Amino acid sequence: MNILNMIPSVYKSRRMGIRIFIVSALILTMLSGFFIIHVYANDQSPNEPLVLVEQNYLVTDVAAGDTLWSLANRYVPEGESVRSYMKKIREVNQLTGSLLREGQILYIPQ
Repeated sequence: MNILNMIPSVYKSRRMGIRIFIVSALILTMLSGFFIIHVYANDQSPNEPLVLVEQNYLVTDVAAGDTLWSLANRYVPEGESVRSYMKKIREVNQLTGSLLREGQILYIPQ
């Protein structure tokens, strides 16, 4: 047997082993990533309500010149501050700021 003929097959099997290792590592990494995403996507925050409570809302269209302050001031229940009512309107409508657009639909808690 000629030793030179055996050398390439050793290198081929080593390369194949390295390729199998790399592919296996990539598959394992992808599966762990999917598992982590699945776990965090199904994680319920303790701040989220588990039971939906029915509440009455007034639905209104934002008119030209309306501001969050003017709407809150118009519909604020007696005994509540306009500022705290603005906060409620912001939370119900998932607003990040006080900017409103004409034609925007808002739910006003009653």
